[in-house]
Amino acid sequence: MVVMVSTGPSFNNISCGTYVVFAALNAIIIPVVYTCFPETAGRSYLYMDVVFALACNEDVSPVAVSLRKDVPPAGSPEADEILGISGCDGSLREDRGPAQACVEPEKA
Repeated sequence: MVVMVSTGPSFNNISCGTYVVFAALNAIIIPVVYTCFPETAGRSYLYMDVVFALACNEDVSPVAVSLRKDVPPAGSPEADEILGISGCDGSLREDRGPAQACVEPEKA
């Protein structure tokens, strides 16, 4: 909001102060990005989907989950269970909604 409001007048009266303000804002955002965004280098978007699902299920930061070594690889049965896309028999669910309780079919 501050950047939006200050950009117009600061460019009308551009001076050294304008560059200092934008440099300071960029310097502030670097640690925020470093601490709040998980590292994705060398990881597929499917793996990151598992990271965010685990973080949501455990109510922890995605950054903390992305640093763990016990996150199952994407496409594994464990990852599918975390994402809620596998059925009771391990088959892919068509609706891709949240996992529902498995109910034994009635015997005839």
